[in-house]
Amino acid sequence: MIKENSQEKRGETAGKGIIHGISAIYLFMVACMVPLYMYDGYYGLSSGKFILYRNIGFLFLPIMLFLIIGKGIKAAKQGERLGKSDIGRNKFLLLPEIFLLLYGLCNILSFLLSPYKREGLFGAEGWYMGLFSQLSFLILYFYYAYVWEAEKEALAVILTVCGFICVLAVLNRFGIWPVAFRGRTENTLSTIGNTNWLCGYLSVMMPAGTVLFWGSLRSGCRKQAGKQRGKIAAGLFTAAAFLCAAIQGSDSGLLVMGTALSFLFLISCRDTEDMDAFWDVFLTAAGAWLIGALFRDCFPQRILYDSRSLSLIHMTIMVPVFLAALVCRGLWRLWSSKAEPEKCLRLLARMKKGFLILGGILLLAAVLFTAAGLWGSDELKSHFPFLLVFNEQWGNGRGGIWKECMDIWLRESTVRKLLGVGPDCLRVFLYTEQGNNPLLSTAYREAVLTNCHNEWMTILMNTGLAGLFTYVGFLAGMARRFLKKGNLSSRIGAAVLVTYTIHNMVSFQQITSTPLLFLILGLAWNGSCADKSSE
Repeated sequence: MIKENSQEKRGETAGKGIIHGISAIYLFMVACMVPLYMYDGYYGLSSGKFILYRNIGFLFLPIMLFLIIGKGIKAAKQGERLGKSDIGRNKFLLLPEIFLLLYGLCNILSFLLSPYKREGLFGAEGWYMGLFSQLSFLILYFYYAYVWEAEKEALAVILTVCGFICVLAVLNRFGIWPVAFRGRTENTLSTIGNTNWLCGYLSVMMPAGTVLFWGSLRSGCRKQAGKQRGKIAAGLFTAAAFLCAAIQGSDSGLLVMGTALSFLFLISCRDTEDMDAFWDVFLTAAGAWLIGALFRDCFPQRILYDSRSLSLIHMTIMVPVFLAALVCRGLWRLWSSKAEPEKCLRLLARMKKGFLILGGILLLAAVLFTAAGLWGSDELKSHFPFLLVFNEQWGNGRGGIWKECMDIWLRESTVRKLLGVGPDCLRVFLYTEQGNNPLLSTAYREAVLTNCHNEWMTILMNTGLAGLFTYVGFLAGMARRFLKKGNLSSRIGAAVLVTYTIHNMVSFQQITSTPLLFLILGLAWNGSCADKSSE
């Protein structure tokens, strides 16, 4: 009997080892190999990455889905919920999973009702956000949230690869190509390619690494963040990511950096130690910007690309920014070390309130400027041409895309309003059924419109109001869950979710960012539940 039990335990251990190995391999392939993989240089970049993602998915996703279902059945038999202890005590916490499952159902129904089955299965060429990809995102989240045995080393490996990609992008921007990739242009960098794609990738990875670095600077998180070398590694990653985002050239980089730092500031207004760590992170970012400005001013002939974001990377701008960061850090440390803890908490509360009020004012101003651009008089627009004019050319053509796509959606049938034209079928729908539309015949005469350059609007067109509602419901539910949990892992998840979402208000889903979003959300929730200490 003892022998039989021993054999069962060994068999169970071996089974768990095999499962864990499969999980680790798939995680490594999706999070590391897909961003690094290139086929025929930049010529076949997006197709090559998707084919790799699809092929490894064919191999591993059925196994992972089987394990998810198996764990759910086992939990049901034992009278437990599929998940962690908090979910068992609070039914509301199940809402994100319900919304995500409904989002998957919406994609399936949209695909079945779409006349564009070929495009809907794998997606438009070059983007590949069809039914296969959307369902793979669900499996990624559920598996790494509920089946995967939490390992903090996983995020470290992913960030190491991202750090390499960032350093390579910086070298490329300065005209240094260790590998002469075929098809390179001024707008392609590193192994990600287009600068907009690179910013999408950074919208997931930068906040993850930055919050990890922030956590390592806090004494209460030192045991979680690892040893001193781990702190140094996280700091180097943060510097590389902020330097890359500043120097790559796309204006979206400003949005990613601003969102990540703003979120970090808000969560740092909790206590003195958190704010100490924030100023260290901000100083690290400012130091990276200063290094970028130094090299740009010393070697101006090396950068052949020009943009509004790159115009900020000069010593005349970055020296004051770095000095301001240094002064703020010094003054805060000096004052907080002498002031009573209650005074510090009151000041932090005021700082948070002031920041939120300022953000509200800026948001209101943006709404008013947009309204003035849409409905204001010609005389008003002539006085404020850059601030108030919202037309087809706004945002590199995004104004025209959003207006025309909204008009098209409103004219469609109720079924299409509800479930869309099919997963990633916007392009084939437009050019098949809307070919005479001015947006296509005039504005995009020499280009192909594949998505709305706004993730939520693209989802609205592809999978309808039902798809958008369930997707936003999942994101909102996860944000609430992470903010309520309040430990380091949950804050990493919240930072990634917020930064990715805000960035994608002017961008799109793609194979090097969206799978990583669901993967890291799953890892963050898994790690958050595994970490019993709450901050």
